[in-house]
Amino acid sequence: MAKRESSFIVANLTSEIGIDASYYRKEHDRLYFSGIEIATILGTGVLSSVLIGFLNGIKKSIEEHAEQLGKDLMDSLIERLKRIREKVRAIDASDPEVAMKQVKGQQRELDDIINLPTVESLAMDESEDLKKAQVLEVLSYLRDVGYPPDMLEERAEHLVVRVQREWRAG
Repeated sequence: MAKRESSFIVANLTSEIGIDASYYRKEHDRLYFSGIEIATILGTGVLSSVLIGFLNGIKKSIEEHAEQLGKDLMDSLIERLKRIREKVRAIDASDPEVAMKQVKGQQRELDDIINLPTVESLAMDESEDLKKAQVLEVLSYLRDVGYPPDMLEERAEHLVVRVQREWRAG
């Protein structure tokens, strides 16, 4: 498989998120960031959320003989992704140039994870349980960043499908 880049996946998500950028993050951020910058930040958070859900779903289906090893690996990756998501959530809008550098740094960390042979080989799994785990993580993330509750589930499902498509396309 070709090396994946989170920035490419996020860039393709920005058109999906851009429409809704005003729903996300703090109003203070909208004073400093353009819509595309907000969409880039949020896309990075959505991608990390999809990956957390993906790994949680994989973790639940690991064969018994490799259970502990697999769970330890998934726990380690999930913790890394949660740290990335928290760093994205904590980005300060007062200096957009610095903020975009921070986002790019988080995307480089995501690149390291999505290009791991273990993760990459499992990316084609289309099981319903795996998709549900991903949707739940994105729902949680969207709720945390202030997305309107009446639109959460439909939007989360749509974003998961879009991330899956971009990730698999390479």
